[in-house]
Amino acid sequence: MTGKYSVSLRLVAYSCSLFILLLSNMLTTNVQAAAGCFAFEKKLEEIEQDNAVYETALDIANWVDRFIGTQEGLESASYDYLRMINQVSWLEGEKVEYRPKLRAKVHLPRINKRFSLLFDDESGLTDNENTPGFDPVLANGERNGTAAINYESKLYERSKFDTRVGLDSHLKTFAMIKHSFNVYERPDLSIRNFNYLFWRDEKGFGGNLKLELDKKIDDTLLFRWGYSILRAEKSDGNEWSNTFSIVKLLGGESLTSYNLEAWGATADPYLVESYRIAVRYRRQMSIKWLYFEVEPEILWRRTPESIERERVPGITLRLEIQFER
Repeated sequence: MTGKYSVSLRLVAYSCSLFILLLSNMLTTNVQAAAGCFAFEKKLEEIEQDNAVYETALDIANWVDRFIGTQEGLESASYDYLRMINQVSWLEGEKVEYRPKLRAKVHLPRINKRFSLLFDDESGLTDNENTPGFDPVLANGERNGTAAINYESKLYERSKFDTRVGLDSHLKTFAMIKHSFNVYERPDLSIRNFNYLFWRDEKGFGGNLKLELDKKIDDTLLFRWGYSILRAEKSDGNEWSNTFSIVKLLGGESLTSYNLEAWGATADPYLVESYRIAVRYRRQMSIKWLYFEVEPEILWRRTPESIERERVPGITLRLEIQFER
C-alpha cells in the first residue's frame, strides 16, 4: 500500500512540475498571457481552415493524427502542446476506472531548435491501452509517467532520426533511437515506416517495427492500416498488433473512427490474445481548447486461465483540455 501511495505522490509531483515548467516557458516567450491565448485561438482557426481541403492522403492522415493526438503525430509535432485528459472506462465484469493522463512537448530553442522535452503519463503501450507491445518507450504495463529529452535530426530525403533519453516516475532510465521513413507517397496513398532500437529496464534491449498505410477514399474519408511487431530480451516472444480503421471527417470540428484490431504474442499458447471492434467519436466543443470523446467497444479476449474466448463489451469517455503554441 505504501508503494502505491509513493508512486501516486511521485506522479502528482511530476505533473505539478511539468505544469510549472510549461507555464514558465510560455511566459518567457509571450509578453502577455492574453497574447498567448489569442495566438492559440488563431492557431485553432487555422487548423479548422486547413481541414476544409485535403489534396493528399498524407494531408488527411497528418490532420487526423494531430486532432486525435496519436503517438506518432505528437512525437513529431513541430509545435509545443499540453494535453490533459480525463478518461473514464468501463468493461463488463470490471469496475469503472478513472484515469487522468498528461502529454506535453516543449521545444528548447535556447539550447538548440532540434531539442525538445517530451512528457507522457500513459498506462498502456499504445494509443489503445488494451494493445500490448506497440510502443517501446511506454512498455511498462502500468501507470508510469515519463520525461525525456529528444533530439530530432534533419530530414534526409524521406527519412529522419530521433534520439531520446529519459526517466520514468520510478526513476528508471530508458533510451531509444527512432528512424522514420516515408516509404511511398502519392496523392491518394501514403505508406510510412517507423523503426525503434531501445533499452528499458522492464524490457531490456529490443527493436520495434511499425508500418502505417493511409488510403484516401475521398476528401472526408480515410482508410488506415497499422502493423507493429516488437521483440526484446524480456518480451513475450514477438509482440504484435494489427489495426484497420475507417476515419470519417465530420467537418472541421469532429470525426468518427471505426476500428478493428487484433493483438497477441508468439510466446502465448494462442496466437491472438484479443480481437477488438470500436467506434470512436471525437468533437471539439464550443470552448476551443476543450474536446469530448465517446468510444464504445467489444473485446473478444482470451487468457491463459480461460479455455474459450470471452466477449466483453465496454465504453470509454474522455474530456480533454488541449493547448498548443
